Amino acid sequence: MALKEGSGQKIHHFASCSKTMQQSEFVSSTTSPTWLPANSTCNFMPDPEQMLVPWVHNPSFTSIVTTHTVTFVLGIVGNGMVIAVMSYDRKEASATKLFLMSLAVADLLLLLVCAPLETLQYFVLQWEERGAVCKFSSFTEMLSPVASVLNLTAVSLERFVVIVFPMRSRSLCTMHNCRRALFAVWVMSVLITVPVLFTKDTYSLVFCNETVRVRIYYCNDADGSTALFFAIYRLLILFLIPAALMIFCYAVVIKELWISTVTMQALTNNASTSTSMSASTLDESSSNNRSLTVTTPDEPNRARTEDVRKARKQVIKMLILVILLFLICWGPRLIMELLIKHHLDVFSPAVYHIRITFYLLPFIHGCINPVIYGFMSTKFRRQLVRLCCARCRRRRRPARFVDTKLKRSETATSYMRNSSTYNSSLYSHRTTETDLANI
Repeated sequence: MALKEGSGQKIHHFASCSKTMQQSEFVSSTTSPTWLPANSTCNFMPDPEQMLVPWVHNPSFTSIVTTHTVTFVLGIVGNGMVIAVMSYDRKEASATKLFLMSLAVADLLLLLVCAPLETLQYFVLQWEERGAVCKFSSFTEMLSPVASVLNLTAVSLERFVVIVFPMRSRSLCTMHNCRRALFAVWVMSVLITVPVLFTKDTYSLVFCNETVRVRIYYCNDADGSTALFFAIYRLLILFLIPAALMIFCYAVVIKELWISTVTMQALTNNASTSTSMSASTLDESSSNNRSLTVTTPDEPNRARTEDVRKARKQVIKMLILVILLFLICWGPRLIMELLIKHHLDVFSPAVYHIRITFYLLPFIHGCINPVIYGFMSTKFRRQLVRLCCARCRRRRRPARFVDTKLKRSETATSYMRNSSTYNSSLYSHRTTETDLANI
């Protein structure tokens, strides 16, 4: 699997994977260096059995496994928490929640499927002969990022419709239409990924010395022209088209939010000026009564308007961050894949380590998505706390039930006397909580 960078470069690629294997150790046969049938001529090397355990000779083994493992664990925990929180309170289900849950599922699939396969590609070179595993792994390896990127694009389109066309969104962004859109996203992901089944297959190479002969099966592209075409196809589907849509949608959304924020601030300033003028007039008319306190209904509205204005600025910052992270995390890998198919020299150790870093970035993006779309949201944090508290209450329920039962018999009379006062204060408290949650 480590030789999937392109045909015609299979022998010397091991020199870039391991500093202990020098290119001078490999002496190719008289045949041209292209993917050959199983009866190809032997390629001489001093110890052919090294090809069966390439991780032993790879100095980057520890760093690659460590970084991929940390990314894997953080991504699984973060996206798992997003799915748990979003599915906890089904009464508050919305189109945005469904899209974010689908995005978390896609990122979870990306980390569960692609991260282990990506790690194995650096160290496990042996494939089964028939090619079924090669095709399946290549299919799932592309399906996961396609689903993740399409869900990310769907989230941007949904926010575009809700913010730019708020009246139309009531009829467009319904739960029924949202479920249909998500179904279409996953069907499109499968259809877009199908061509990979016709571009991958297994090929064999024979390595030998005077006494040992080893045959290794590799998963690689069918031919060079197909590999280059498919790299361009991946760049368009996974990066250029989604990036253009996201930049357009979020640019319009940011413009709308900015204009409405400026308008809101201007209206707030005008209301504040008129309120201060009314207060001064009332103060002059009540000069004989110094204890008079002027309270206008504009004060709480002004405070809430300020909170909304701050929240909108936070949303603008978040949207800009979403665009930048997508471009940074997906662009380098897909562009480098295209350059590799276009015969980029990948044999130097520097390029090899850059490749490892660029190929890790999409998995890091899958870990960052829960932070951007979940933990940066005040409402999400409240729901997370509510979910944790609910589980804690379930564990403590038996002891608290007994304690409550004992206390209830002692305080029944006083509770009945103060029930009306208690209910009114409870109603007021819940109303306040609802108002705060909607800010």
